[in-house]
Amino acid sequence: MRRLIAVAFGIFVALSVAIPASAASNVDTIVGALQEAPVYVDDGAEGATSDTAATLLSKLYDDDNVVIVMLPADETLVAEDVNALAQKISNDLKDERVVGIAVGSQFAGAASILPSGTANDLMKRAETVSTNSAETLITFIRNVHDWQKSNPDYMAAPEPAKAESAAPVWPFMVIGVSLVVTILVLFLFTRRRIRGRVHYTAPGNLNDPVKSMMDDRKHLDTDRYWDNFSPTVNAARRESVGRMSAAIDATCRYTEAYFKRFASEKKNSDTLTIFNNQLELAQKVVKDYVYTYENHEFIEDPIEVMKRGHDAIEGLAETILSSIKKGNNDRLMDYKVSTNILDAQRYKDPKSRR
Repeated sequence: MRRLIAVAFGIFVALSVAIPASAASNVDTIVGALQEAPVYVDDGAEGATSDTAATLLSKLYDDDNVVIVMLPADETLVAEDVNALAQKISNDLKDERVVGIAVGSQFAGAASILPSGTANDLMKRAETVSTNSAETLITFIRNVHDWQKSNPDYMAAPEPAKAESAAPVWPFMVIGVSLVVTILVLFLFTRRRIRGRVHYTAPGNLNDPVKSMMDDRKHLDTDRYWDNFSPTVNAARRESVGRMSAAIDATCRYTEAYFKRFASEKKNSDTLTIFNNQLELAQKVVKDYVYTYENHEFIEDPIEVMKRGHDAIEGLAETILSSIKKGNNDRLMDYKVSTNILDAQRYKDPKSRR
């Protein structure tokens, strides 16, 4: 028994003195901030920008038990100090959170609610496949979520709070029904808006590349920021993403408009072959564009690659639009002849019509 007490006391002392004063003095501030929001990014954190905290927060779930900390580099800290700091934050959060921490380019994970060493192992995996602090922490969050999905029965669900007195149930039922109705209305309204933009009524197999491009378009976000790239490069990225999104939308809408206007072309095998070849090429360009956008750090001169992509899709959209205009012009020749005949009737002597 005395031996166990001595071991426990030794562990307590080790944890108490393992963190240098420079780091330990910030723990109370960090823990206080994490009780308000699950992400804490220090102004001097390595690679952090004004968007970093929001980006990290967007990767967490509403009811997540993961918290993330980014601190400036500290030359006085070694790996063991960073591990101890993560554990200290975890303890001060009552051991109810999975903690991921970056101190400059040093990383650690801690969590008493996971098996011993699991959090740090998930962080090490994230570090080996990432290129900067923010990316490492994002990958860590993803690793934790994946682990939780694979081990759904490991962590016990929180016990419901004990009610002091019985409360009427019907108000909650009314609120629940109202929420369900509201969600259904919003879903149907949103679905109607989406379907109103592109109906996907192109003939044959043309629906597949059209749908694929519109799905890929959802991955493009003009607000996303490329860390470690200059504001000038990010401005060019933002412009390219906006142009590509518009070009994809135009290509899909013009394809729909073409076959609605010229319904007989749905049976023209030559026309279908041309559209199919063009749209399949466009589908491949869009997929490569999205890959470049999401994996820019692995691409040499990603802005130039993206520029070629949005130029190509814009060119295809303009080609389809030109075909619609040409077809309309041909059809409107008959319209012009008819209007001229009807207009000429106004100047004839009414007697001559008898």
